[in-house]
Amino acid sequence: MKTYENLVFGGGGVKGSAYAGSLEVLEELGLYGAVKCIGGTSTGAITAAVLATGGGSEGLRSTVESSNFHDFIQDGGGVVGEIFRGAQHYGIHSGVGFEKILQGYIERFSGNANLTFQQLFEKSVMQPSVFKNLTIVASNLS
Repeated sequence: MKTYENLVFGGGGVKGSAYAGSLEVLEELGLYGAVKCIGGTSTGAITAAVLATGGGSEGLRSTVESSNFHDFIQDGGGVVGEIFRGAQHYGIHSGVGFEKILQGYIERFSGNANLTFQQLFEKSVMQPSVFKNLTIVASNLS
């Protein structure tokens, strides 16, 4: 059977909730254990972070089911706040809510809210069936 070493998850908002079922199939077929590196964009990046820190399909499913997706973007200030942030900070949403939520996921699955990429890499070497190397790509629009 063919094995896969890398998984990359795309964006798509709540469409990303389908990733939990896809991952269950990979686990059932015995394909997930060979995966070494995970990456993604937007909702796929959240998926990648949950999986890389040891969440697995069950953790991903429970994360999707318990998440209030409005919490990711609510920064307060209404339309005026969005205009200000868009003009002053190159984005409508500050990302503070998203950062707190993601940090909570990382702590939930890895046991360490301040897990570094180096620590995650070391975990992926020691326990490759649970932890995966996480690849992040970011850009600065300023």
